[in-house]
Amino acid sequence: MPSPDEACVCPALDSALWEGTRHAWKDRPFWVEPYRAIAHVPLGIGRKLERLLPDLKARGLLAEPVQVLFRNDRFFGGELWIALSREEPGTAAGRISGEFFSKYFEGHYRDAGGWYRKTAEACRAAGSEPKEILAWYATCPKCAASRGAVQAVLFARTG
Repeated sequence: MPSPDEACVCPALDSALWEGTRHAWKDRPFWVEPYRAIAHVPLGIGRKLERLLPDLKARGLLAEPVQVLFRNDRFFGGELWIALSREEPGTAAGRISGEFFSKYFEGHYRDAGGWYRKTAEACRAAGSEPKEILAWYATCPKCAASRGAVQAVLFARTG
């Protein structure tokens, strides 16, 4: 039986690439998928990703590294934004453009609420006001268990 890392698409991140860095995205394509949540806690994400990621990969649409961003802007739901290498007709695509400040975290999913606050504080300390924060949980629960922690990058939109 393969280990979670062998059976999974979770990248191992280098914190130096993501900690306190700025990113400029111009019309970056994404697959957009709504999800339900209770009190901002996502429900059924694993099943959605088990269905979507293999299909996107087989069609040659999945960007490397695999990036699934969470836009959790409602108490009872949000949107998954899955980075695409390109668009094709019939995809549920959205685009993101803007300037972003990123902050890297390693820990447990239960710490995520504090990560949003710390990202906003670090963004302000770097001289920018965050307009919105998108979360990339780069480690699924299975890989987090085998690796001992979740790796996440939060992106604060600054422009």
